Amino acid sequence: MGKYQLAALVIIAIFYIAYLVKSLSLTLKGIKVNQLGHGKKPTSTKVVEKVLKVVSFLMVAIQLCSVFSLLPLQIKTPAVLQIIGLVLSAIGTIFFITAMLSMGKNWRAGIPAEDSTNFVKHGIYRISRNPAFCGFDLIYIGTLLVFPSVIHVIAVVLTIIMFHLQILEEEKFMESAFGAEYQNYKQKVGRYFLFF
Repeated sequence: MGKYQLAALVIIAIFYIAYLVKSLSLTLKGIKVNQLGHGKKPTSTKVVEKVLKVVSFLMVAIQLCSVFSLLPLQIKTPAVLQIIGLVLSAIGTIFFITAMLSMGKNWRAGIPAEDSTNFVKHGIYRISRNPAFCGFDLIYIGTLLVFPSVIHVIAVVLTIIMFHLQILEEEKFMESAFGAEYQNYKQKVGRYFLFF
């Protein structure tokens, strides 16, 4: 295994271990973390969440297959792009972990159907309304730059589109749940970053 493969594997491992540890710690506190496609929700929300769940699991498999060079149609990239990819992946991991920590007990995968959550706008949520999704996007794009293949490109594009659709569904939920407070927040903080 080469140095870029090893570095990517370490970053991916940190990312998913953080996800699993947070999920387990909340589950042990009686909080249902995985709410993708569950509960009483509008049909459009359920469809987006169910497709997102499938795409997300496929993305994990594709990332790992990419790291171990198991995908067909691999594309050779220069070292500078691979280094940029590793940096983006590391930034994405930091973004994601920081977002999970800021959310505390309010962190969920999917829109909460029955249980209530608090509106979080402190910490990293002061510069991004969706830092966890930004983290996912950055790690997926970064891994793609390190290990590009045609299949990986298609998977990353599809996953980012599904994340965006999920964000739009979550914005509808936030507007109905938190009203003017969320509207005011939307005016100050960008969907992805302050400036975007």
